[in-house]
Amino acid sequence: MLRGRNLVAFSRMAAIQQRAICLSAATKGSVIPADASIDLKTYEHDNIPQAVKDQYYPHLGNRDIVGPSYGTSYDYLDCPDLPMPAVRWGANTPEVLQLREKETGDWKNLSLEEKKQLYRNSYRQTFAEIEAPTGEWKRILYIFCYITAAATVYLIYYANTVPRPSTLNKDHQQEMVATMLMRNNGPITGLASKYDFENNQWKK
Repeated sequence: MLRGRNLVAFSRMAAIQQRAICLSAATKGSVIPADASIDLKTYEHDNIPQAVKDQYYPHLGNRDIVGPSYGTSYDYLDCPDLPMPAVRWGANTPEVLQLREKETGDWKNLSLEEKKQLYRNSYRQTFAEIEAPTGEWKRILYIFCYITAAATVYLIYYANTVPRPSTLNKDHQQEMVATMLMRNNGPITGLASKYDFENNQWKK
């Protein structure tokens, strides 16, 4: 019984054999050109004229649209959660077209390399390649260490070169307290309420 990755891989191979992936109804996800220079009609995914693709999807070149788009445009995406891209990865070269014509017959006549070439024309990566470690954590760790080291050097430089503000000086703080007492700031619950002006000392 096929499960998980094997099931999706089998589905990909089945899609190659069928030469088209139609996951929706005829009008769902289809292309409807609105330009007057092209006949206004609905095309199937695997039967879109090259003129329509050149006008509405020029980035595709002569690549085949084989399924509905996952977004607003037809793009190729390697993603395990979306295993059936809407567009083939490879362009339609004469060699590929000849191989596709051969695949319509008995697949026993195809060599292993030809089957691999058919797969690579439709998909850029295998599932093993998609899920393989990329080493991205090394770059993230490098950036983290670099920022931490730069911040540490800056703090050391700042602590030893930039003068401290005068408000952190104890003499200045005592002068500020004396000024506030002279102005009788906070006579009810503030600073002045905690000072005994008759005995010239803080209340106990």
